[in-house]
Amino acid sequence: MSIDRTRSIQAKHVFFFCFGLLTLFVVLHNELPMVNAQSPARQHFAKVTWWLIPHGIGGALALLLAPLQFSNRQRLRYLRLHHILGRL
Repeated sequence: MSIDRTRSIQAKHVFFFCFGLLTLFVVLHNELPMVNAQSPARQHFAKVTWWLIPHGIGGALALLLAPLQFSNRQRLRYLRLHHILGRL
């Protein structure tokens, strides 16, 4: 006896899809010009390049770990990990 469960699109799936599209837009619109050496934005930040690296790492961590905080399964199964990632 097999149970065939159909997956439905939930509100959180729509949210994460929209969040992904917005992230892609920001990367293409704001971050891609930083690759060009002649870009005014890159020249503006050239003096503080080393300060931007920890800022970027922290931002990337926040973007990657934040969705895990909304996972009901992860919170129920790994409560301690959920708390550690929330503090991080």
